[in-house]
Amino acid sequence: MPKLQNGNWVCVWEDGRWTKEGPWVPKIESLIIDLLSEIDLVKRRQINEKVEEEKKRLAEIRKQDLQLITNWSS
Repeated sequence: MPKLQNGNWVCVWEDGRWTKEGPWVPKIESLIIDLLSEIDLVKRRQINEKVEEEKKRLAEIRKQDLQLITNWSS
């Protein structure tokens, strides 16, 4: 089972040896990079959605203010 030791991926083999090298290392590193990229993408999407919601909210407020001014001046 891969584990972290001093910031490095290591694995305990069945005979108890610790190693930093193995066929699983690139796969785990690639998986972690992919997961971090996906997390970053989701965060960016959430930020963009919040920005768009705020723009819509402000546009609605401006529309209501304009309607209020128009009604008041009539």
